[in-house]
Amino acid sequence: MKFKDLYEKGLDRKVNPAVSASDLSEDTVLTEIVEYVFTQEIIVNLYHILINIKINQGSHVGIWINGYYGSGKSHFLKYASYCLSNKYSEMAFIRLIEATQEMMLGEKDVTALEQAGVSLSELRALQSWYVNKADVEMVIFNIGDVHDANADQATTFTTIFWNQFNAKRGYNSFNLAMAQYLEKALDDDGKFQEFKDYVKSKGYDWERNISRFAAGRLDLALQMAKEVDPALAIDVIRERILKNDVNVSVEAFAAEMKEYLDHKNNRNFRILFFIDEVSQFIGEHRDLLLQLQSLVKRLDEVCESQVWISCTAQQTLEEVVTKVGGSISNPEDEVGKILGRFEVRASLQGTSPEYITQKRILDKKGEVELQLSELFEKKKAMLVQISDIFF
Repeated sequence: MKFKDLYEKGLDRKVNPAVSASDLSEDTVLTEIVEYVFTQEIIVNLYHILINIKINQGSHVGIWINGYYGSGKSHFLKYASYCLSNKYSEMAFIRLIEATQEMMLGEKDVTALEQAGVSLSELRALQSWYVNKADVEMVIFNIGDVHDANADQATTFTTIFWNQFNAKRGYNSFNLAMAQYLEKALDDDGKFQEFKDYVKSKGYDWERNISRFAAGRLDLALQMAKEVDPALAIDVIRERILKNDVNVSVEAFAAEMKEYLDHKNNRNFRILFFIDEVSQFIGEHRDLLLQLQSLVKRLDEVCESQVWISCTAQQTLEEVVTKVGGSISNPEDEVGKILGRFEVRASLQGTSPEYITQKRILDKKGEVELQLSELFEKKKAMLVQISDIFF
């Protein structure tokens, strides 16, 4: 038997050394679903998140996922997103249910699953809702990758969230005024795609050249927009873009989200912001944590549990609060109040990277394990003797 024939999965396949939240290519997604390794801790955390997004069992809309470097936070975040995805939810749920069933039949102690209320019937009910009824949109990004260091630091989180939400809608993700007053106006009139096609027919690529239009060819962009959508008030739009006249506040962003939800007109609709490596971004900046707290609070008040914010971090939320000088015991502490905004917690501290690697990379075929076990018994005495000589 050749070495490569020992293993369940081919040793010559591509294995990403680290999961990237932004890598959503078809091959990557399928690999991350098929090869995901479940533990009781992971199943409980997934169940807790999925059940709350469906029916909020708390009073706020924050999800905090923490684990040390290498514990699989980014992969966990992505797997949760696959369960929510209109495209991949059925496949992701099938894998989740199969793993849970296998665990319940094969492991002696499933106390963690039982205490969390995890059952196959509950998971199948969630699968049915997410696959057949729910309409979920997601905005996934690593916050350090999309942050503009030159932007107004007083509105850092709101600006990032708004820009990334605009990118999700097909607008640009760096010029908020252009997005709100031109791209959105065209979209509201049902003319945005027609506009981009028209721009392309003139020899330009709107998505690729938008920074050039914003910087020096705004009049040309507005002229083409007017030709596509004569109802546009381009003089007003020009003035607002040039003055960067956008109210970048938590209140304004929450109103934008509420408007989006109202257009959907569907109580089974959800939109989730998945933000990777938040604690590293916040560091010791108290103001950033307060901004995040305000954003989660207002979105909950305005959007009625239809907009969720999920953050991954190396630290627990309590550790992040303490690091910026907040109190985790004083309920009146302005920073410490964020603990109540993130009621859904998922800790991956107990997930062993060695176990994950063993299962994902080194798992052997069933018949091979039996053959190796028999071979070991036959050669055991010789191996012990060799070990004594050299060690």
